[in-house]
Amino acid sequence: MSREDMTAGFGDHGERRMKKRDRRYCSEYEEVEGADGKEACFQTHKMEEEMSSGGTSGIIDKRPKDGRAAFAKHLMTRSVFKLAKEYVDSRGFLPKNFSTDIYLQNESRNRYTDVLCNDKTRVILTNGNYVHANWVPIPNSMQRFICAQGPLEETAEDFWRMVLQEKCQVVIMLCDFFENNLEKCYQYFPPTPGASIKIGQYTITNFMQGECDIESVKWSILEVSTGKRKVLIHSFRYHSWPDHLAPLNPGIVIDLMQLSKSKSDVRPIVVHCSAGIGRTGTFVGLEYANERLKSGDKLGLVDVRFSNLAVN
Repeated sequence: MSREDMTAGFGDHGERRMKKRDRRYCSEYEEVEGADGKEACFQTHKMEEEMSSGGTSGIIDKRPKDGRAAFAKHLMTRSVFKLAKEYVDSRGFLPKNFSTDIYLQNESRNRYTDVLCNDKTRVILTNGNYVHANWVPIPNSMQRFICAQGPLEETAEDFWRMVLQEKCQVVIMLCDFFENNLEKCYQYFPPTPGASIKIGQYTITNFMQGECDIESVKWSILEVSTGKRKVLIHSFRYHSWPDHLAPLNPGIVIDLMQLSKSKSDVRPIVVHCSAGIGRTGTFVGLEYANERLKSGDKLGLVDVRFSNLAVN
């Protein structure tokens, strides 16, 4: 396949659907089972036909009521002070049986000493090395996320090992390499199109970088090679989200989530910022809450935070 075929439709993500042949350009991972289209066993809601008391047939909608509008309306009635207090009061929460033994044994491989890594949900590498990254499943969805810290120089090789091991096709970076003259993330890929860097056994080449329709988001296709194996990864870098603050335009987060899922092929999506809990937790937490509310669950801000902490 030519490079022209590989990059066809690169900047047209809003209208172009992934074709089956695109699997070869997005990744050299093996085909998933059931590649005839049945592999995406997404949950569907059924409508049941029942007889009414009057003897005529009718359709009864058994779908749970979407709770997103009610949740948003309720939030609008809360003061900022109460919301902030609710958040602060929940900061000391830890789920039951929370263990950090492996985290403590690898202090030099953690970017921050006060950001814990749950032993029970961490991503385990086949080579036995430790990486600060945790699995976060999404309710009622086949989509899973890996929430990670921004790699250090000494962990960058294992970061890429994790991406390839878990057959990921999308990596989302919610920070910049440097912010306020402080390193927030080691430069684990070259930001300049055509450039390459060597990290351990992996060679990472910025195959192509184009203008993304989403404000402040840079979209690159990275070629990651080791030996005879080459894999192409979608890299999305949202570089203007301030640390410890909310994004000025929340629509960017929604658009980025939709785009990244469309390119993931329902494989795990790696999301990281610097610490892996603030911007990353917000990004994935919104998707978690969205799916729970869609299914009719009733929850508040603390419920989302506690549920997310239980798996991260």
